[in-house]
Order: sequence, then C-alpha cells, then structure tokens
Amino acid sequence: MKPLLISLLLLAAPCALRAQSTFTVYSLCVGSADYLQDFTRFERGFAGFASVPSAAVSARVMHRQLHAYNPGYGDTLISQPAQLISRQQVIASVAKLIRRVKAEKKPNPLLVFYFAGHGLSEGLGWNLFLVPGDFRYKIGSDLLKLSDQTLYAGDVYDAFAAADLPFLLLLDCCYEGKGQNINTNEYAYQQSLLQVAELAKNSIAIVRKLNEFEEPNPVFFSTTPGKRIETVPLPGLAQRKVGPLCCRSLLAFRKLRTTGRAFSLEAYLTLLHQTTFDMGGSAQSVTNWDQGACTFTQTRLR
Repeated sequence: MKPLLISLLLLAAPCALRAQSTFTVYSLCVGSADYLQDFTRFERGFAGFASVPSAAVSARVMHRQLHAYNPGYGDTLISQPAQLISRQQVIASVAKLIRRVKAEKKPNPLLVFYFAGHGLSEGLGWNLFLVPGDFRYKIGSDLLKLSDQTLYAGDVYDAFAAADLPFLLLLDCCYEGKGQNINTNEYAYQQSLLQVAELAKNSIAIVRKLNEFEEPNPVFFSTTPGKRIETVPLPGLAQRKVGPLCCRSLLAFRKLRTTGRAFSLEAYLTLLHQTTFDMGGSAQSVTNWDQGACTFTQTRLR
C-alpha cells in the first residue's frame, strides 16, 4: 500500500473477539525528537527540520499510559542528539514487536504503534510521511521516492495488518513552537508542505479512495492533512509539552480511571476522537468509525 492515508482518521470494520475479554497490550512508542542539524550532510536545496524535544517526552508518557493495564511488552525508540532515529530502525522495531507477540502467544494481544515527531502530508490524497531524524533530502518529483526516504504511514499499517492481529496506530505529528533555528526551520517546513502538495497533484497514481482504508484497525492522526499542529502543555506539568494525541490520551485514561470500573478500548477511543472532550481543540478528529461493526474495540483494556 504505497500511498494515501487519512488525517486524524479512525478506521474500523468487523473483527471477532469476545466483548468481555481483556487485551494484552504490546506497544512500540517512537519519539523522534532530534533531527539532523549538520547542513554539510544535507542534499542541496534542503534546509533541515527543527528538533521537537516534546516528542521524546510524549513517547515516554504514552509508554507509561499503555502499560498501566495488562501489559504484554512495551518497547520505546527515542532519539538523542547523537543518536537520530532512522527509517530502518523503526521498521526493524515493528518487526521485532510482531515477532515477540507471535512467539509469546498470550491471549487477546493488542498491538499499539505510537509516533511523535515531524510529519509531512500533502493535503490532497491524505498521504502521511513520518519524518525520521536522519532525513536530509530535498523533496523531489516523486512521492514514491519520498515514501522510501521517510516512513510512509501506509507501510506501517501494512506491516501490522500482515500480522493478522488487532492493532491501533497513533500518529502524533507536530512541531515545537519555540526552539533553535526556529525561523529558518519553520520556513523550510512550510516549503516542504507546499512541495509535497505539488507532488501529489502531479502523481495521480498515488491518490486512492478513502474506502480502501476501511479495514478493522483504528488509526488516529494529530491533525487534518496539510495542516500543522503545535505541541501542548502536559496536563499537571504545564512547563513541559507533549503531542496533542498524547495529551488527549492522558486525559482520556484519567477520566476512565475515575469510574473505578473496567473499561473497553471503545470507551478510550470514543474520548480520543470526541471533539468536545477536552475543549482544547488539540486533536481535531474526523472519523468513519462504525462502533457497531467493529466488535474488537469492545474488548476491555482494564
């Protein structure tokens, strides 16, 4: 599936797990906080991306959230200035997680993939490209080439779908409002979005219909295609920032815990995409989620 995705879209369809069972959660949380700053390694015409320190915080917070309930295994991939995340590392970590789930054979596994960092979307075909920390290329004339240089979200989806197990993707692409080289990098980011949009118009083959993504597994995006969204204060610790989906996830889990009762994946996802939930506009969800058709979301998280 080399092409199109949907912005902040939750996709779902039928699946068969018993409603009263409880998930065993396996997760991979990626925080691409650091981006290549050595301009001597840039391809000519590329100006670079600013670092996103909150991406590292977001990945750690999501890891803790997801493993508060019936954890199976949780892995994190978090960058450092001298250890940038590559496309190959993410792909290898996804494969490692899937192998572990299948080897352990625990009951009712749920795979969760979370990514925080820069993302590019053309706003026409709804393609989303997750930007690894070592990205250094000028955006050229070929979207398929761009998908090989970045981490195309459709490829991540396909990798999990091939495992034939329930999974959830949370793609928290955002930018930091303040930081080093913000003026230069901000301009570069805007230009990158415009370039990707122009590529889409000239690459008709890459645009697919929305219903091709109506598959059983939910996918969330942090904003609508072609738009940008800033990090938000971490609830209870305003001096630190996190991605908007991370923030909303934390608030959702807090609300569900106050009931003192078991809750389902469906209850969590409902809050995650409810436009009036936190009143902050931090995650503007669009969804074609058919709650009645997708029975696996009725399975409990706690």
